[in-house]
Amino acid sequence: MCSNVLPYLKINETKQSPLFQAYKYHVIFTIYATATGLAFWRIRRQPYNASMKTEQYETIFKGTILAAAIAAIAAGKSEKR
Repeated sequence: MCSNVLPYLKINETKQSPLFQAYKYHVIFTIYATATGLAFWRIRRQPYNASMKTEQYETIFKGTILAAAIAAIAAGKSEKR
């Protein structure tokens, strides 16, 4: 049954605009920096002690780095198709 379903799960191969191709990593970095900055600002305003805030900073940093890396890998694979 899986072999019958898989042909329908192909990702649409659409052409990307040249502007997106030229600046996709700039956009990814801008989104990463904005999300990380906003999360850090929100943590800074919380009334918790320093050790708890430090753990929250580390968690946010790891999560946003992972998300940015996955987005960059996905954007890089789109140009190799």
